[in-house]
Amino acid sequence: MNNTKKGDSGAKLIFGNEELVSQLLRNYSGLDILKDVQAEDIEDVTDRYVPMFEEERDSDVVKRIRLRGGEKPFFLISLIEHKSRVDYNVSMQLLRYMVFIWIDYEREMKKQAGNKDIARSKSFKYPPILPVVYYEDSGRWTADMDFAERIMLNDVFEPFIPQFTYKLIQLNSYTKSELIGKQDELSLVMLINKLQDASEFKDLDLPEDYLRDLSANTPDEVLEIISKVITVMLKQVETLAVETVRK
Repeated sequence: MNNTKKGDSGAKLIFGNEELVSQLLRNYSGLDILKDVQAEDIEDVTDRYVPMFEEERDSDVVKRIRLRGGEKPFFLISLIEHKSRVDYNVSMQLLRYMVFIWIDYEREMKKQAGNKDIARSKSFKYPPILPVVYYEDSGRWTADMDFAERIMLNDVFEPFIPQFTYKLIQLNSYTKSELIGKQDELSLVMLINKLQDASEFKDLDLPEDYLRDLSANTPDEVLEIISKVITVMLKQVETLAVETVRK
């Protein structure tokens, strides 16, 4: 609660929980292939990649998602990056992380194959990575989504520049009714994070059936996370109120 990076710590709590991540992927990614993902399909592998990143970050998480269907299950890597302000270099940051993850996957597959360099074979494939940016500031996200926009003379060198974008989940793009309609615990967390002051908290006025359904079906560990998120939000409101009085 005394962490100066409360937003990052809150994101670590939220996206460290597999149930909330499964809701993010099912209900907010817009990808049909993820519509049936459950918490038990998700494995947190963040610690595996921290030594590869430039520094340990409080808000980034990496998940391995087991996708069902077909002859055998395969895995998708989900890289979730939390932002509380616009970061114009996020596409380059994500690309670095994605390359680190693919390099690590190649090494792991080589090890499993008895140190045989199977990545050179025609049949070898790297796992897909879904880069997600979760943005919770009240302002609009104005950074370019297309990685090529970060490269000079991208129109001339277009064939030689990596082409990718990321999934932006922007908190202020959802209305109160849209979030309530999601009927999941993550929607409640997002509603709380949208609040800017104590008056908004009092005026939240959530439907009784929405709260009743969540309280009846929510696991205790998720309820605890929601409680901590509310505590952090109220503490921030209190701090802002004290600073206003002092001014």
